[in-house]
Amino acid sequence: MKKRLLSLVLATSCICGLVACKDDEKSQKDENDSKTEASISGQESSDVGDSEQSKDEYIVNSIYESNTLYAFDEKGNKLEEFNVDKLNEYMDKAGYKPDFVRVSAADDGVLYCHYADYDNDDYKFLALDYKTGQVEDLDGLLDAESFASCYCYNSKIYSFKYDFDAKVYHEKAIEKDKDGFSFKEVKDEEIEIENHDVLYNGDGKVNLANRMFDDIGFALVEIRTNDKRDGIGKLTSDGKVEKVEGFKEKSYSSKCYNENYFVFSCYDDETYTDEGFFVYDFASGKTAELDIPVDASIIGMQNDTFYYQAKSDSWEDDLDYNIYAYDLDTNKSECIYTVEHVAGAGSLFTYTVAYGDTIYVANVDGEQLKLYKVDKSGDIRDLDCPIKSYSAFKYGTVISDYNEVKCEYCDATLYTVYEEAFVLDDKYSPYAQQINDTLKAKLEAAMAYTPEVNSDECEYHQDESYCETDDESVSDVRIINDQYLIIDMDSYWYGGGAHGMPGMWEYIFDLTTGEELTFADFYSGTEEEFKNLVATKVKEDYERQSAGGNSPYYFAESAEEIYDTAYEYTHLDSPNIIFQEDKVICYFYPYDLASYADGFQYYEFTYEEILGTNTLTR
Repeated sequence: MKKRLLSLVLATSCICGLVACKDDEKSQKDENDSKTEASISGQESSDVGDSEQSKDEYIVNSIYESNTLYAFDEKGNKLEEFNVDKLNEYMDKAGYKPDFVRVSAADDGVLYCHYADYDNDDYKFLALDYKTGQVEDLDGLLDAESFASCYCYNSKIYSFKYDFDAKVYHEKAIEKDKDGFSFKEVKDEEIEIENHDVLYNGDGKVNLANRMFDDIGFALVEIRTNDKRDGIGKLTSDGKVEKVEGFKEKSYSSKCYNENYFVFSCYDDETYTDEGFFVYDFASGKTAELDIPVDASIIGMQNDTFYYQAKSDSWEDDLDYNIYAYDLDTNKSECIYTVEHVAGAGSLFTYTVAYGDTIYVANVDGEQLKLYKVDKSGDIRDLDCPIKSYSAFKYGTVISDYNEVKCEYCDATLYTVYEEAFVLDDKYSPYAQQINDTLKAKLEAAMAYTPEVNSDECEYHQDESYCETDDESVSDVRIINDQYLIIDMDSYWYGGGAHGMPGMWEYIFDLTTGEELTFADFYSGTEEEFKNLVATKVKEDYERQSAGGNSPYYFAESAEEIYDTAYEYTHLDSPNIIFQEDKVICYFYPYDLASYADGFQYYEFTYEEILGTNTLTR
């Protein structure tokens, strides 16, 4: 179906040309989060699986955790694999910094990437021919901004954006020359619509108005009057917008929709507190609340059934997540699969996605995390797609425990803690049991913690944000020089407010004695020498960032000030040190030197700089 350029002045009679302006903060955040791009990788695969293959490719796993990226078709057949190291090599050779590259889409051996150099305000889309390594700059053909994605659909490449100042939604397409590696605009696919923004549709397919025109005949758009929400409308390919007269919600966030139903969530516009999920029936014009948890995550939609993921019902199994199919015709929900928690593997539910007609989950198989396909009956199929390996499962196992502390006066939940402990395999040390007993004691101490409480505080306990949470997990395990066991731990504590606080540290054991060690057991210098060493390294980084007139992201306004701050936060008894095979890393917490958004600050040292040796030794 060909599309006409829609530079619209919309008519009346249920054809509304109203102002579409900037979303409220809550809605825009939710919908932008839902548009998060995944990443892929690129050699052809012979894994056909289903007899019928669809045309479009979908990116399933992230470039940030896997060295191999996978592209699947709509039916869940693996089409291509791409090696991330090779991708980075191509980009570096073409003059682009690999750290600034995100893969947005793939089509027939070509990767379409978003390049974002925030320091230099350089944003563009790039096309990479994975077989030849040729990189083509698509600047001028697609709209690339700081947070942008492109999509492949019907062998064309699309981008879209909403200009909040001009109040214009713009969707455009390009296509690759069949016999070469040049690109041209496809004017018939371009959409430019004034005073409306296309609502997000998380049905598991590309979020494009052109695609929705083909699939269901319309794309939902937001309608505003006097800069306030005033309903929704159906945009069709002829440029008309028909207002949906029965839809009256103002504080909503679009989740998914088809020709029959619109699924959305509502929130309190003052507190931004989620109030639940709802469905609007286009035929009846009625809205009904959906009986699903308020913290559920909708992952896709097929026909009149949408799929969502939510925590299990009992707190004993709180780390498991169930995938449900919700039939909107019958208003019934059915659990089709459980993503079981595996201690030491992280949050496996974050890998659950739906693309096309397929739901993907991640499961642990030995030392590996792998992708699986889930069908509607709950059966799963191994797709032979390893995502990453776990070092903890190479050297042993991980155990965990969970505790919930309630107020003895009002029974409100005050504190929850999740704790993991590594268990070393006996073959790595004759003192494995001693080491494991030490680590288990740390877990038991965390389970025993109980916050102090008074009866006059019960009024505040009813606020859900009052509950304090503390999660501590094993993130990495390694053995250095066949003698030193290093266990890296990550944590996240929340006690109210906009966000919690991440943490990290490591446990060190001597495998030849079973003794737990600290940084001071290896470092022979004075605290003054250590503080000066670290602060000098931080100062050098500040000066490097300042070169050429750039503004460093540190709080400090001078190299001397950052030196003093780093000096103050560095201590020998809590050195914030990570020992690796070939280097030593010193880190600072968020807020120590820079903002929370800038995260941890890391600084690399050689063993010679820190210990005066060429490796980890006492």
